[in-house]
Amino acid sequence: RMLAYALRPENARAVHVGVASHNLLDVASAMLLRAENQLESLVIFEMLEGMSDHVRKAVQSVTGSMLLYCPIAKKKDFRSAIAYLIRRLDENTASENFLRYSFGLKSDSPEWQAEVDKFLHATRLLDDFTPKPRKVQNRLQKAIALPGSALFQNEADTDFSLYCNQEWITPIHQRKKPACWPQIPLVIGGEASKPGAEMKDGVDPSNPNQTLYQYSLADWKQLDQALTVAKSYQSTWGKFSLEKKYSLLQGLAQLMREQRRHLIEVMLMDAGKLVTEADVEISEAIDFVEYYWRQMKEIASNKDLSLSAKGTILIAPPWNFPLAIPTGGIVAALITGNCVLFKPAPETVLTAWELVKLFWQAGIPKESLQFINCAEEPLGTQLIQDQRLSGVILTGATATAEYFLKMRPDLELFAETGGKNAIIVTAMADRDLAIKDILQSAFTHSGQKCSAASLVICEREVYEDPVFMRQLKDAASSLMTGSAWNPTSKVVPLIHAAQGNLLKGLTTLEPGESWLLEPKQDASNPSLWSPGIKLGIRPGSFMHRTELFGPLLGIMSAENLEEAIHLVNDTDYGLTTGLQSLDEREQEYWLAHIEAGNCYINRGITGAIVQRQPFGGMKQSCFGMGFKAGGPNYLLQLMKAYQSSMPPVKSPAHAQVEKIQPLAKKFLLSQIDQEIWEASISSYAFWQSYFQQKHDPCLVVGQDNFYQFLPFPQYYLRVYSFDSVLDILRVVAVALTCGMTLEISWSERINHSKLSRFFSLLPTLISSRQESEQDYMQWIAVTSPERIRLLSKPAMPLRKACLQVGCYLDITPVLANGRLELSHYFREQSISINYHRYGNLGPREGEKRAPIL
Repeated sequence: RMLAYALRPENARAVHVGVASHNLLDVASAMLLRAENQLESLVIFEMLEGMSDHVRKAVQSVTGSMLLYCPIAKKKDFRSAIAYLIRRLDENTASENFLRYSFGLKSDSPEWQAEVDKFLHATRLLDDFTPKPRKVQNRLQKAIALPGSALFQNEADTDFSLYCNQEWITPIHQRKKPACWPQIPLVIGGEASKPGAEMKDGVDPSNPNQTLYQYSLADWKQLDQALTVAKSYQSTWGKFSLEKKYSLLQGLAQLMREQRRHLIEVMLMDAGKLVTEADVEISEAIDFVEYYWRQMKEIASNKDLSLSAKGTILIAPPWNFPLAIPTGGIVAALITGNCVLFKPAPETVLTAWELVKLFWQAGIPKESLQFINCAEEPLGTQLIQDQRLSGVILTGATATAEYFLKMRPDLELFAETGGKNAIIVTAMADRDLAIKDILQSAFTHSGQKCSAASLVICEREVYEDPVFMRQLKDAASSLMTGSAWNPTSKVVPLIHAAQGNLLKGLTTLEPGESWLLEPKQDASNPSLWSPGIKLGIRPGSFMHRTELFGPLLGIMSAENLEEAIHLVNDTDYGLTTGLQSLDEREQEYWLAHIEAGNCYINRGITGAIVQRQPFGGMKQSCFGMGFKAGGPNYLLQLMKAYQSSMPPVKSPAHAQVEKIQPLAKKFLLSQIDQEIWEASISSYAFWQSYFQQKHDPCLVVGQDNFYQFLPFPQYYLRVYSFDSVLDILRVVAVALTCGMTLEISWSERINHSKLSRFFSLLPTLISSRQESEQDYMQWIAVTSPERIRLLSKPAMPLRKACLQVGCYLDITPVLANGRLELSHYFREQSISINYHRYGNLGPREGEKRAPIL
């Protein structure tokens, strides 16, 4: 159709027409059109030098002209020439390409007939062809809601390549920014407060010298009132049916769709986010709403469980994702029946205010969701320590989480914390792709993401490659630095002026380090820095192990992949990490040895998506149960679960568990205990059908997204005299089912002979010892276990001993339901792998995947 239009005489005389193809049927069609319209002098044919030269000669002899394209490269750029050649070979040997069959092609062969049929089929389609774009997204039109009956699917980000969407977003950049906004109140007990004695200013990071708005700070009397209201309203909110909550949240999601442009503008001025960064955050917020209420439906379908709320939950989100992260926390807490105190980050109160108003507009009662701001000290500490507060959802610094637990060791804290995130680049990497993904990971939102890459570890061959370093420097220096209001900016101002570790990193070099690209501070805005890249980072140094929230990247050298993995793991964190390698053997080795919650191969390491890549880390990058945000288990930690009846699942118990059946019958004296035991071990077989499997619910074309459960290699159980043998045996059964080693410590107050005989009969995977509480705490201090399971509430000294080493105490009741009980024995991991090569799917061409929406 395009060719016929171009070869109309009036059009061909206006432009220079070149027909570039190796497909003889396409070329012949163009030759006929050219002849029919007498355009021989105006239309030429073009081909690639070296690609099917005999075809070129034949076409040239008939047409009398030929333009050949031949890549020319200097010796220093030869690697790029090879990359170009490989791409040409990939394209021209693809199953749909004519050249694949052109060598030795004969007119009476099946291959020739197949090509003719494809061509004729295409020409017949022209009769029914409607020249409409395949991309139909139009933000100028009313947003379409996801039906409640539909399966979850991710909300689409805005496609800014479409003119209608460019027209939709343009008013943000054209509108004059308001001098100030109305004062933002507290909302407690359904009532907005009058401006308090203490007010704080909010500023636009792109214009830090101008006050954008003011917000009220609560005194203790107001915080006390908020806690009282939440406590008293708990029973009322608990009576809201799930269907009613679903209806309210569906309305919230639709309001977010309709208010997308307004929310983008608010984040641009309040958080200094680029339009593109703010846009994807709104999609993520909608995803949290749609996903969590569907997950609650799935959890509530376990009719053998009695589920209830924890109570009052404090939501303490960060400033770098001021919309999506609080939305996820608030929705998760509300849908599980809790009342919420929403305390936003002080840097982004305006965004939080616009968000919480949408919740209330959707019908969420103001008593169940209260809006508070207060000074960190002493009121923040007093709030955390108040026993009316049932739990805290925190996204922030590791030091903040540790401080909260130090203030209140019995606090239920669900925290996503810091990361020192690294990308490994091996000699087997596509180095051009690696540079692209490094820049995206390190410098989007000016490196102010907890998942941002602040370290790249290159195999020595790559580290010593001058072309790689030159291109990395050139690419980073080309990123436009400026105000978030400028649509051409790529690196925008920090949320506030650099200080502490970040300022040190941006301005100093340690021994052995040098600047590949030295960062520069903007003369007019002290919060704006251009990208910086350091070479010569040494193991154990400041840049190796310190989390930095800014546009700063360190480059290290490693002898091989094994050493590189060791350098990545040799930090306290385990949030996100990436590998750039085309070698599948290296990919498998990396996945088997890396310690991180979100792992990315041959792609950027930021931008986790709800359900597709649930987000959360390991080690000091998470506190609490460690369930991933946007994953199938996140809601479990916000509810109390009790076994109200036996689970209906009837599956054969694991073979290892069957071996201890005689032991169970010997020590479980009551009939009811034996029935519970049988039901439990049958339900624990859920491990094989679900937890043992890798899951990819999205099936994106060109990208694998696996979600898997990694059993703790070593699991610990502490037993006291008042713990039941049934519960002990059920923990043993789960450990045997999952193939993990279980170490049991039992109190000296327990009858030695009876329990010793009991433990001596357990399989070899189970070890036990008797020791005092003091000795056990000493063991904790020396060993630093990751998690300990208790069957009853611990004394405060044990809590503090675990807190000192970052050990999580799991004190939830043992359940017969395998869906919930098994979740206590695993770490969750998300793996995202781009398996395509520049759109070429290779051997996975034709594989059935999900449609692209």
